[in-house]
Amino acid sequence: MKAESGSGTILAIALMTASLGVFALTQSIVLAEIEHHRLNVRVEAIALAAADSLRGLTTGYPCEVAGKMAKRFEISLDKCRVEAFEVEVESHKEVLGIRLISKARAGASAL
Repeated sequence: MKAESGSGTILAIALMTASLGVFALTQSIVLAEIEHHRLNVRVEAIALAAADSLRGLTTGYPCEVAGKMAKRFEISLDKCRVEAFEVEVESHKEVLGIRLISKARAGASAL
């Protein structure tokens, strides 16, 4: 009977360590998802600002406006392409070693 004394303590410590590991993993996944959503919103705002510049509602060239906004948001602007009356923007951000990528397209309405 003496050989088994204290085994409950070891089991409890192992369960707490496993629980903390699972908690840390889920929190990192949630953080990455939140940052991806923020990146999507920011890239959409960049595309809209570039489209406004293309239409003449604001000053500047569309891709320069997109680059300045990306710099302000602290994200990397990978691609900015102007086709007819639309602007397509692609950007990425590194979070916890994971590369998050987002694309957006904006332009004049079909009216």
